[in-house]
This record gives sequence, C-alpha cells and structure tokens, in this order.
Amino acid sequence: MDQHLWIPVPSEGRMLQVCGACRAADRFTGDEHGDAVAVQRLLVGVVKHSQAVHSWRGTPGGLSDHRLATAAEWHLTAREVLVLDLGSRGMTSAAIARALSISPRTVEKHFENTYRKLGTRDRISAVLRAQSSGVLTARRTN
Repeated sequence: MDQHLWIPVPSEGRMLQVCGACRAADRFTGDEHGDAVAVQRLLVGVVKHSQAVHSWRGTPGGLSDHRLATAAEWHLTAREVLVLDLGSRGMTSAAIARALSISPRTVEKHFENTYRKLGTRDRISAVLRAQSSGVLTARRTN
C-alpha cells in the first residue's frame, strides 16, 4: 500500500486510537480528506458516548443490566435513558448536548421520543415515570 490516511480518535488513557485507510497508487483527494474529517467528528462522538455510558454504568444508580432491561420494556434506547438521566440532574438541553457532543436539537428529539414512549408530555413527568418504573433512581435532595 502506497498511500495511507490516518484518522486519530481520542481515547482514555495514554493509548492513541486511529482509524485508517490505505490504497495502492492514487493519492487521496481533497474531498476524501474532507470526508475523513467528517468521519473523525462522528468517531469522536461515538467514543464520547461510549465513555459516558461506561462511566454511568459504574456509578450508583447508573445504567445497570436491570435498568437496561426495564428501559427495554419501555422501548427506550440507552441514549434516551442517558439524556433523561442527565435531564433529571437539572442539566439543560444545551448542557446535555455539550456533554454528549451532539446538537441541542438532537437532545430535544431524544426527549420527545422519551415522552412519547413513556406516555408523558414534559421532562418532569417523564423523569417521575422513569423513576417509578425503575428506569432511573430517585435522587435525594438534602
């Protein structure tokens, strides 16, 4: 392989992750380099989401196998539960979007899907229904 195009992807720890493409003779075009930048943004978002879900699984009240099974009964995706949990912590859609490297509009779509699936009309009702059904844990306030 004569030509290599490497796309670095951030990871936890010191190890560098890369995704690459190789070809025999022709150089990569400017358009292909632009496509690689777009792919890198997608990969970064996937890695951040994966890290958020894995860290969430390890916390009390996180996404345990039981909670995932309960969420599945409501047809909720892991991302919808994650967005709902972050919303239950008082985070705005903009803050959730920044934390997950997605747009605020995507966060709102996740909330809309959650409302429809849980049979609610707003964030508070959705959080309360998710807590009462065991998808989310109730938070104590001091």
